[in-house]
Amino acid sequence: MKLETTRFGEFEVPEDEILEFPEGLIGFEKERRFVLLPTQEKSPFFWLQSVDDPDLAFIVSEPWGLVEDYEFQLPQESKKKLDVKEEKDLRVLCLVVIPEDPQKTTMNLKGPLVLNLPQRTGKQVIINENFSTKHPIFKEASASA
Repeated sequence: MKLETTRFGEFEVPEDEILEFPEGLIGFEKERRFVLLPTQEKSPFFWLQSVDDPDLAFIVSEPWGLVEDYEFQLPQESKKKLDVKEEKDLRVLCLVVIPEDPQKTTMNLKGPLVLNLPQRTGKQVIINENFSTKHPIFKEASASA
């Protein structure tokens, strides 16, 4: 499939790399198809680019390694909607906001994106534990170093 984007120009994406979010993302419920793109080699960050809106892309990252002790139980309802067969098939990504001062970069730990990789589906899940939508990652990274 040919994809045209504002950030990355035009490129081909194999159909089997498209992720489907049947409920969309919070605030972007109508956007349901995305593709995950690397930012740089060996970077923990990726772009989550909308397939249908060339202007819409989010920076995401796995929280592990950037946030100490981030754990949560995936609600049973979410497991059912994602049709989870095995936990190892899941990948967790969190939305990242990089402001003008990159040292103030934050990660949304309250609403992670949970992906079922074999099925290429995803769901944004609201976690009931005491997590922030604007968790500072560099303070955390420097504290654990």
